[in-house]
Amino acid sequence: MVTVFLIICKFFLYLSFAILIGTFTMAFAKDENKPVQEVSRRLIQASILGVALFSFAPIVELAFRFFDAGGFYYGLVKVIGEFEIGQAYVLTFVIIVIFYLFASFLPVQTNKQYAAISLFFVLLMIFSQSATSHVASINPIGIMYHASHLISMSLWVGVLFLAGWFTKDTSNWLRFLRWYTPLASICVFFVAFSGFLLMTLVMDITQYPETWQLNYGQTLLIKQLLIIPILFFGIINGFLIKGLLKKKRQVNPLPWAKAESIYVLMVFAVTGVLSQQDPPHVIKETLRTDGTSSLFSIFAGNTANASFSLTGLGSVMLFLSAIFLFLTIFGFLRKASVFLSFLTGIGFILSAYVGFMMCV
Repeated sequence: MVTVFLIICKFFLYLSFAILIGTFTMAFAKDENKPVQEVSRRLIQASILGVALFSFAPIVELAFRFFDAGGFYYGLVKVIGEFEIGQAYVLTFVIIVIFYLFASFLPVQTNKQYAAISLFFVLLMIFSQSATSHVASINPIGIMYHASHLISMSLWVGVLFLAGWFTKDTSNWLRFLRWYTPLASICVFFVAFSGFLLMTLVMDITQYPETWQLNYGQTLLIKQLLIIPILFFGIINGFLIKGLLKKKRQVNPLPWAKAESIYVLMVFAVTGVLSQQDPPHVIKETLRTDGTSSLFSIFAGNTANASFSLTGLGSVMLFLSAIFLFLTIFGFLRKASVFLSFLTGIGFILSAYVGFMMCV
């Protein structure tokens, strides 16, 4: 139950960061180049308070561990006073209070200087979070890797989420895509690159298939598979729809942007799960302490010698997953419903996952 609570808090923490970065990034675009003219001030305030609330969840969880020693209040004081995560939260909370007052009384969306200062506040909060991450305890450079990963993801997702769900008029969508598509492409590159760097800190990359025996490896694989349909929806939203709009064709981009953003929210949820798993620094040792993943056991049983090699059935499932990806694009070209293309993306994830498991 505690784990579920922490996962939910992580999800909404990432969403809060994405909304804030997306909002203040769009403040730099000209009015004629952005679909969302102004985000509600209450949403900005709620997102700032969301960072304060949801980043406090690990403090609460840790404080309850000292409940028997002196109660919750004793544990809370101990965590805040003696633990790095508690001290980092105090710094974050100070930043949040100042930021909340700043965003409440000043035109942070219409004034570019105030928007830049607001972005600086958000970056400070992200770096404060990254300083208490697991990778930061392994190597100080992990703070940069973690922050870069979270900033790139939040920037890419934040603008997409706001454009998809808060746009009422799509008449300037083509002008919006002209600056957002290159920005999103850069963000995707940094998300992938920083993600790879994070992997190098928590595991031996050459042993990646072996990590699938563990809950961490299973969750990481699912997260990476989720990214693939997002990239294909990105092709639809960033290139195919742009091409149609250039030709003055009638197309409603909002359902496709919403579908892509839903996939990204699923990535946020899986990332929240990943944050609660023990990284596989030494796979055999983690297997001894945590045991084999139940998902992995369904396909391969309890084995400590997992390795990847193509099998007949596994190859068929991987080929099927490629067909599902093709159908995602084909469905758009044939003017099928967004829901159908969304389902083919899910089909890819399921078939690719089964295919990989059948090859272990």
